[in-house]
Amino acid sequence: MRIGTFIGVTCALAALGAATPAQAIECGSMTGTEGDDTLIIGEVYEWNAAIGAWWPVNPAFGVLGACLFSEVDTSLISTSCTGVNTSADYANIEMLGGDDAVTVQMSGIQACPESPYAIGPWWSGGWNNKFFLYGSLGEGADSFYGSPNRDIIVSNSMSFTDDGEDDLLCGFSGDDALYGDTDDTSDRECLDGGSGEDFCHGIGTSSPEQDRVIGCETYWSATTAPECFWNGWWVECYTCSDYCGASPPDLWP
Repeated sequence: MRIGTFIGVTCALAALGAATPAQAIECGSMTGTEGDDTLIIGEVYEWNAAIGAWWPVNPAFGVLGACLFSEVDTSLISTSCTGVNTSADYANIEMLGGDDAVTVQMSGIQACPESPYAIGPWWSGGWNNKFFLYGSLGEGADSFYGSPNRDIIVSNSMSFTDDGEDDLLCGFSGDDALYGDTDDTSDRECLDGGSGEDFCHGIGTSSPEQDRVIGCETYWSATTAPECFWNGWWVECYTCSDYCGASPPDLWP
């Protein structure tokens, strides 16, 4: 490992520790597979035959869960994160290999196939500052579309090792902390903090910087310059927000 990379990772580990509250308590975990996964996070619903409609499993406080679509099957993941939790509590996300996509359901209720449950919208009114999302996206070309609360996400593993792939991390609202990996000129991360007081760290030590940031009030090892290329007719330039969009996308198959 190069000295510059070592210093960058050491500083990033210190920043990651500072971003995580000392009294943080895990209220749930969501783990992917080694293949290509799609994880859709929201409130867990169940079918209420009496009224003929989907109904929250916990109407008073809501229950955070996710529908995981893997290459093999589909499963419902439920956590213990509810409106009773505090801003120091977190749901842990651990994606593994493959090209993964993690998003937050912001509207509509969708049945999670092969389960008796459904995923509804993130309960903004009841979950505001109640818990945050924390975790890593693993190896592969991954995309993360964050929650209205705080998100602390690493593009690969918590050791920031290089996976040789491009990753997209979109924080949207909340005071987010987004991290890349020890990339080189062959790959880059796109980190979009969105609204809130956000911190972004590209980790990479390439010169010029390959990782792009936007909407990050504080950033290290990255550039705010747009990504430009010649399309054969003219030069096109894009920022991370062009890839993230205005809100988490609908990724239901």
